[in-house]
Amino acid sequence: MPYLPGETISKRYRIHSLLGRGAHGAVYRVWDTADQREYALKEYLRDDEAIRQLWPRQFRRLAGLRHPQLPAWRDHFRVEGVGHYLVSDFVAGASLQELLDQYGLCRPSGRWHGCNRPPTRSPICTAKGCSTST
Repeated sequence: MPYLPGETISKRYRIHSLLGRGAHGAVYRVWDTADQREYALKEYLRDDEAIRQLWPRQFRRLAGLRHPQLPAWRDHFRVEGVGHYLVSDFVAGASLQELLDQYGLCRPSGRWHGCNRPPTRSPICTAKGCSTST
């Protein structure tokens, strides 16, 4: 069951709005009542032993990424019997669907049909220092 605006998770994050929903969870825009800042809260609704072990490692990897085009990851926690949560900076902007409507679908085949801008390196590859091939 999705959280509703005004509800508080982990005695700290007050739900502002639902940003998106998928098969494994949702992403919410939240207000951190402890440090008085706005964040994005990613919910993952699987709560088994494998995920309990994986989640802290995933958070450490994400928190280690540093790039101006990537949000910083701030916190992670678990709600018993519900799921796991990651907290990142909230970055206002267009949705993926809005970007696809505006720029079209870019294909990494060397030919950029329907794409209104040239290919660039992936922000994740830039942050991790890897390269991409086109």
